[in-house]
Amino acid sequence: MSNPFLDGSDWQETITSTVRNTLIKEEIRELQRQLNRYEANPRLVVDGIIGPRTIQAMRDFAYSNNL
Repeated sequence: MSNPFLDGSDWQETITSTVRNTLIKEEIRELQRQLNRYEANPRLVVDGIIGPRTIQAMRDFAYSNNL
């Protein structure tokens, strides 16, 4: 893995990207928590990754609520 502070890359962009990705993962975790509160079946692992179960839970929620 390269070191952004040593290889001449734009370290500010690297830091910004890292923070952005961290915030996005936390938002996904919150989505998963909310879907679990609305009885996602099967319950979702709150990991910040949108996998097939999270996608299916979103579809099920949308269908159940006529969205």
